[in-house]
Amino acid sequence: MKKKLLQTNILLAIFGLSFSILLSGCLKPSDGEIVKAIPLPFKGQDMVKTLAGESSLTLFYQAFNRLALASVITPNSGFTIFAPTDSAMKAAGLDAAGITKLPIDSLRKLIMYHIANGVYDDNALTSSITSKQVTTLQQDTVSDIHGFGSVVVPPLFIKENKVLYLNGIAVVKSKPAIQTTNGYIYLINSLITGIPSRTLYDVIKSDPDLTLYNQSLIIADSIRDAATGLPDPFSDDVATFSNPIKFSIYGNNYASFYPTVLAPTNKAFNDAGFYTVNDIRQFALRSQTGYGADYPAFNFSPVDSVLKHHILYNYNVAQGDPSTFVGIIRIFYNNLLDPAINNGVYNNYLGPGLGYATPLIFSASNGVVNIKWNSDPASPLVVLPLDVSALHPVNNFIASNGALYKIDKLFYPIVK
Repeated sequence: MKKKLLQTNILLAIFGLSFSILLSGCLKPSDGEIVKAIPLPFKGQDMVKTLAGESSLTLFYQAFNRLALASVITPNSGFTIFAPTDSAMKAAGLDAAGITKLPIDSLRKLIMYHIANGVYDDNALTSSITSKQVTTLQQDTVSDIHGFGSVVVPPLFIKENKVLYLNGIAVVKSKPAIQTTNGYIYLINSLITGIPSRTLYDVIKSDPDLTLYNQSLIIADSIRDAATGLPDPFSDDVATFSNPIKFSIYGNNYASFYPTVLAPTNKAFNDAGFYTVNDIRQFALRSQTGYGADYPAFNFSPVDSVLKHHILYNYNVAQGDPSTFVGIIRIFYNNLLDPAINNGVYNNYLGPGLGYATPLIFSASNGVVNIKWNSDPASPLVVLPLDVSALHPVNNFIASNGALYKIDKLFYPIVK
């Protein structure tokens, strides 16, 4: 028994030695002991000390101190602060006396929206095609229709492409971003404008230029509901455009999407030969809608195919894994100026059951967006008007659940 055990141990030793030799032969000269990497240190002082020493941020620092935010912006955490300069604070009525008199809750809501969780340098803000969504320190408590309250974190959308855009609005940096030991500070010449609470459908139903578009949405929904036998809040455009998107820190509903709507005006419908609601209804009913002989495929109405081409929304992307935030795509006007938007995903509508996937091609001319909506080389580009002031929208609207841009063109006739 001892002899067998000795033989076994010898065999194991020989096998182990052979394996070690074999393994060493597979290693490259560069393979060796893994050395622990030492991260590059941030430059300068921490954020609180940097704010205190910046001469053009005295008013922001006063508000910062009144809220006792030094206990939140700790050296061991990373943040990005978009700090309005003194001139920007004064322009908003926030001089030293105004900051002192403002109710503490109002001041907290205002200032904490300018402080983002996470560290974002210029490279991080320019690398993405669309605006980067971040969370801020601002939190609101809201109640639903049943009276249950939840804490909501309003999103902040950031993008830099030669110009810094916050929530789709260009802001001026008074100097390059300041690097600190625990984040970056951007000095900006205006306060951040938050995302409006109104929905896309609030914009549509209140704009006299969009009455035919509004009625076409209602007709398309009614025909689709009649074909399926019940209203579908997940497919009905009016329901989708009416649903405000809220982000709760107690629940993950990040799979929601932000459609960007290129809304055809009444002129657009008239130029395409649709002058009345009845004209649109007759067009919508000219072919069968619903399940036919090719069941389970669903046949959408012709008006659906036209209207959906006016929405930037890729179904496969928006239905991504909520934990990866894949579905969060909000396309602002400035994103459409970037040729990278023409990637076959962000510039396309592709819905389940809709065999209509002609992408829109965007280009820029003197800061104005142009749209190529079909493959006809003789078809003129469609101009997407740019408002003079983003704070007073006429054609370009930001909503709680997406963006809407009015155009004087209906994407008709249908192009497969």
